[in-house]
Amino acid sequence: MVELTPLEFTMGLFSLFVCVISIYVGLFITSRFFKNEIKRFLSVGIS
Repeated sequence: MVELTPLEFTMGLFSLFVCVISIYVGLFITSRFFKNEIKRFLSVGIS
């Protein structure tokens, strides 16, 4: 087990948190984008 100072521990938690948030935001944006693309694709396909 590696000894961590409180600052290093906090920085590690913060970077992990930032990674999770960025992944979540990326998935959210891509899902919205693809929803719009799918709607457009379907409307074009129907018409």
